[in-house]
Amino acid sequence: GIYLCHPDEKLAMPNHPTPHSSKAASGFTILELLVAMAVFSLLIVMLMGIVDNATKLWGESENRVSSYRESRAAINIISRDLRNAIAFTNTDTILINTDAFDLLASQEKNTNTAGAIFFLSAQPSVAQDPASDTSDVCQVGYFLAYGNTSMIPGPSASSAMNLYRYFLSSDDTFERLTNSGLQIFPDSLQPSATDDRIELLARNIKNFRVTPLNENGTPFTTSPAQPLPPLIEIELVALNDETAKRLTSRFDWVTTNGSMAHTINQVQQTFSTRINLNSDL
Repeated sequence: GIYLCHPDEKLAMPNHPTPHSSKAASGFTILELLVAMAVFSLLIVMLMGIVDNATKLWGESENRVSSYRESRAAINIISRDLRNAIAFTNTDTILINTDAFDLLASQEKNTNTAGAIFFLSAQPSVAQDPASDTSDVCQVGYFLAYGNTSMIPGPSASSAMNLYRYFLSSDDTFERLTNSGLQIFPDSLQPSATDDRIELLARNIKNFRVTPLNENGTPFTTSPAQPLPPLIEIELVALNDETAKRLTSRFDWVTTNGSMAHTINQVQQTFSTRINLNSDL
């Protein structure tokens, strides 16, 4: 039958979603998703750029630290050996050559930054060859030369100016001191993996200078009365690995006005010290 409702009663209407609630339930629109993806992509690119720059800065810093660590260690080793230097008035005690013309192989000559120093030094038996340690008087030398950075030839080996340490045990040193037919200090050297007298001390060294000085800092000249100078100044100029890899020839290392000169001047680090050889000072 027909149901008649009171005028004050309201008919129950079906609960259909309104157009507004339907839009809210459908989520983001395509345009909103595209904008969100674009913003997210931009943030990712910016973050990757920050991470990349931070990685490069860390790598460069680690590169410098690694390269310059060897130079600082070399300064300490040279200082230690020089503090044990021995003076003899009846023979040559020390040989300092700022240009190393007579000490390096022919292809190394005219390298105006290749300094060298050789001297007699008191070394304990533990620092010598066990078969040749009957005395403590040894011969020690330091020289700069162009050679292999690893002293081991191979596909990964590269060449650079490096600082080398020369060491001769007491027996061999004594033979040179007493045999008039032998020169006390070597007259020719070439870095080689087969020469156990030579070891690579520091890589990527552009300059190595040795300067003998008087007590007041003026230049010193060796004499029989005073074979050892009161002071010796040692200076190393080192490059980091990244810059050294860009110097592909001996000429690149010794020139001062090439295309790499500006870059070298910006990254090179100088390490220097003065060693007191006079115990009375």
